[in-house]
Amino acid sequence: MNTVEIPHLITTKEASEILHVTPRSVSRFAAEGKIASYKQEDGHLAFKESDIRSLARSRAALKSAANQSSKTAQDPEQRSSTSDLTVSQTISQLKREIKSAEQQVQDLQRDLMEKKRVLSYLLKLSKR
Repeated sequence: MNTVEIPHLITTKEASEILHVTPRSVSRFAAEGKIASYKQEDGHLAFKESDIRSLARSRAALKSAANQSSKTAQDPEQRSSTSDLTVSQTISQLKREIKSAEQQVQDLQRDLMEKKRVLSYLLKLSKR
């Protein structure tokens, strides 16, 4: 028999602390479909911790990229040094970015597989 790991669920407040947003923002993200949520018997929302941590990593990466882009646009010295990159430095930088993107894809694939396992488990339970 296959065993299915039940995901660790967290509250809206816990999710808000991980994401550094208000609990209301977390509820709004769920309502907009940006994050999956589960309604508990008491009516409160719960979230898979892995989903929230994945979203937090994505938000941090976007914020970092935006900050770097903003710094480059504002700082003429940074702009010139960026344009002075050698071909080998550019290749190295692109390789690092590709590796990071590949890791994010792997994280998303793991999350997807986990969601499929949970769905399969829940479907089996609902047929009993």
